[in-house]
Amino acid sequence: SDPAAMPSKRRLPPSSAWIQRYLQEHDIGNIISDGINEAVASRASDPAASLASFFTKRSKRNGEILEVRGIPVLGDDLKTMVLQIVIKCFYNDTIRSVLRLNCIPHLRPKASESMDEDEGIDQGGSEEGDADGSPRDEDLTLCAQLVNQASDQLTGIRCQDLTGADKALNEVHGLSCDLRALLTLAMAGAGAAIVEEPLFLLVARRAAALAAASVVGGGVDPNSNGLPHFAAFPPA
Repeated sequence: SDPAAMPSKRRLPPSSAWIQRYLQEHDIGNIISDGINEAVASRASDPAASLASFFTKRSKRNGEILEVRGIPVLGDDLKTMVLQIVIKCFYNDTIRSVLRLNCIPHLRPKASESMDEDEGIDQGGSEEGDADGSPRDEDLTLCAQLVNQASDQLTGIRCQDLTGADKALNEVHGLSCDLRALLTLAMAGAGAAIVEEPLFLLVARRAAALAAASVVGGGVDPNSNGLPHFAAFPPA
């Protein structure tokens, strides 16, 4: 028989109870109300476009990390090699690089890995890097490899979810406190870009949450006075 001649199956309309449950589960009433309030507050000349933009930004996938890459690149001074951290996210129905962070990791090897107990010889990378104070190419390459390993754990997490990122980074072996701090900073920067708010507000909320829970995520180097050692520069 001709499939085209067969009657198509139609979905039965949902029950009133199902509709109410669906609306409450997804908070649709408040989402629509917030969108209307924003259009009115901004006196949008095109309310439909304003609502469309608002609803797209509220997508649960906005900020979902698709890739994190570490790339050794030439710094803004055209002399020093730095580590560039690039975060690509799902954003407003597109894939977009939401952050490029150029940074110089503080290269401090773990004591257990860097010192020969019998001879007292340093077997790891130098804390200072090259003689001029810049990090060595092989150290930056190693940092880039660790960042790329972290990408596997961070993919699928929303960049605004710093708690989820902390848990994911726990699964990355060999990640130093300083490189972890840089990744967290990059995540925070990407999250701030996604929600279109200043970075300090996102960081302040995160710090308040940590203080309330009496938890310090990521660990702290005992020789760093509680502060991560890094230098971060905005991309050119």
